[in-house]
Amino acid sequence: MEQSEHLLDVARGDAALSHRLTSTLRSLAAGSDDPDLRKSIGEVLSGAKAVREFAGTEAFSRALDAALPQALERLNALSAEEREQLAREAQDALRRAPEPAQSAAGDEDEDEPFGERGSILRSDW
Repeated sequence: MEQSEHLLDVARGDAALSHRLTSTLRSLAAGSDDPDLRKSIGEVLSGAKAVREFAGTEAFSRALDAALPQALERLNALSAEEREQLAREAQDALRRAPEPAQSAAGDEDEDEPFGERGSILRSDW
């Protein structure tokens, strides 16, 4: 039986965004041979560790160091038309994404002054 999914801290109350992040983290853990990375992701998914704390871990840094060169190679191998199409698809996906829910408690934005710009997932950020 699968446990109920909690909202991740960086989703700021947006259940759909939290679900997408959770799915991505699960995929990352499933595809990794790094036990420290899998442990840290498990801590995030259980609510024991914040996503922002996870992003500062050595395990996350190792994962990025391993993934970025290959991703950049693939990006550089695309034609200009393919890159433009990929950018259009990403912009379309961002436009379809719902705006994050505002905090019911009215908490101050801990990312000020960037919080005034809205969600980083919006295409006009």
